[in-house]
Amino acid sequence: MPATPQTNEADLRTSIVQKINLMFNDEEYTFEAFIFMKGDHTLKRFILYEGAPQNRNDTSINFKKKLQLAIAESIKSKFTDESAEYDLVDNIADNQNKFYAIPQTEEYSPFAALHAITQEGDSYRVADRENAEGIFFRYQRGEHTIWAYQYFWPNAIPNRKGLAFHIIPQDDVFVELQKPILAISQKVDLLIIENNIVTNDVGLLQTHYDFHQYIRTSAQRVASEITSLSLVSNMDKVADYISRSKLTYAKKMLRIKNSKVLSKSKEELYTKIRTLPRWIGKFDLDEENHTIVLKNYGQVENLIDLLDERYTRSDVTDEEYDTSAKKWVEPAT
Repeated sequence: MPATPQTNEADLRTSIVQKINLMFNDEEYTFEAFIFMKGDHTLKRFILYEGAPQNRNDTSINFKKKLQLAIAESIKSKFTDESAEYDLVDNIADNQNKFYAIPQTEEYSPFAALHAITQEGDSYRVADRENAEGIFFRYQRGEHTIWAYQYFWPNAIPNRKGLAFHIIPQDDVFVELQKPILAISQKVDLLIIENNIVTNDVGLLQTHYDFHQYIRTSAQRVASEITSLSLVSNMDKVADYISRSKLTYAKKMLRIKNSKVLSKSKEELYTKIRTLPRWIGKFDLDEENHTIVLKNYGQVENLIDLLDERYTRSDVTDEEYDTSAKKWVEPAT
């Protein structure tokens, strides 16, 4: 299923919260767990103890039911909380503590394995312990599916080297638990909803799931749009800026992605640069060809600010403001 585009932050939040609330309106959904394997990133079914049929509603016996309810509660409390703010991935350069919806595409799809699940798939076994990277919890209601993912940090696989003892009680006698396999918490790092990755932990994606690839590819597309304006004579300076080691620079380019300034003509923008006090002297200009000549990375950032309309002027006070985090609104009538 293709990722669902959202037009603004409010629509994005409403859509995601509605889908979560619909899923957990009652317990008439199915629940399964899968281990996400290292390397090939395949899924193995994680068989959880349910007890005898007559005990299926007793969470003190039915571990699968207990885990199902605990993770569902975590999803609701984290992703539908009134204080949870959502934003489009284009604004990720703002570095705010928000949830972002990141579409999985042909170019960036770290969790493509979710589409390859079959009833005949392999089950996770004790021998697979060292190859477990995380766990997916799948909730399904009709055609609607929500995947919740928990990444296994090193302490999630206890006693890897066998140098410690895990102890459990048997009445008043304590014995060794010889084969601890996984420590699963109630934490949910991200959701997959309609092929969108929904998370406020972008660092996890950058560190383990090649999110830098998505950012740089998106930034290069923005650079192509700037090139089509014919406003900048040396776009290689922008390409160098994007490829710098810190991802921060490529992220800044995403601010321009849906900018209305990109719809302006070269001559309109060139006139603005030469006549508006905010932009006079910010660039080196080729007067003959009416183009910008970028001399350094500072001028690249000035170009980003120009195309992003970072600086805006109030209709009421005529004061100018730095609005690096903003959203477009319908004009007053």
